[in-house]
Parts: sequence; structure tokens; C-alpha cells
Amino acid sequence: MVECHRMSCLGVHLTQVYIISLKESQRRLDTEKLVLESNEKFKGRCAFQIFDAISPKHEDFEKFVQELYDAQNMLKSDWFHSDYCYQELLPQEFGCYLSHYFLWKECVKTNQP
Repeated sequence: MVECHRMSCLGVHLTQVYIISLKESQRRLDTEKLVLESNEKFKGRCAFQIFDAISPKHEDFEKFVQELYDAQNMLKSDWFHSDYCYQELLPQEFGCYLSHYFLWKECVKTNQP
């Protein structure tokens, strides 16, 4: 998954590109190679960076579930009763959500939308 954000540095607009990638993924080495090649190819215009994805194997995953996942509220939501959802989130789906959530928190912290 790729997320892009624009930032201004010395009057030059540089697009920050985050690639969300699981550390344990078989594709991780390919992703790292892509980041290096892309940073060279788009030097001065884009900066590519890997953002480590959250999976159920993450050391704090259970803590995140306890703090951020409210199954009872989800069961009451319109989304849960729509055609897009048939059950509670699977651990892998919640990990995907967390990956995006934490990347957006980082964007807020650094004031880079």
C-alpha cells in the first residue's frame, strides 16, 4: 500500500511517499530495492520510505486490540450491517487498519498531510 504526502522544503515541493510493508513479508526485499531505486530515479521530487505494517505477530498487537478495537460499537455500526461486512474484523484486517491509522497519526504529529 502506498500513501503520498506533499511537503515543502526550501520552497521546493517534495512528495513524501510511504509504502506500507510487512517486515516478515516475502516481498520485503523487493520493496526495499524499489524504495532505493525510486529515491534515485525521483531525487528532488519524491522521497520514498517504508512504513512498517502492523500484523497480528507485532509484539504490541494484543495491546492495540484492547485499546483501539471496540467490537460492540462495530456491531452497532451501519458499516457492519452493509453489504461490505459480514463479521467482526479478522486480526489481519485489524492489522491493516492499524498500519494506516498509525501512519496517519505520524502525519498529524509531523504536520504533513
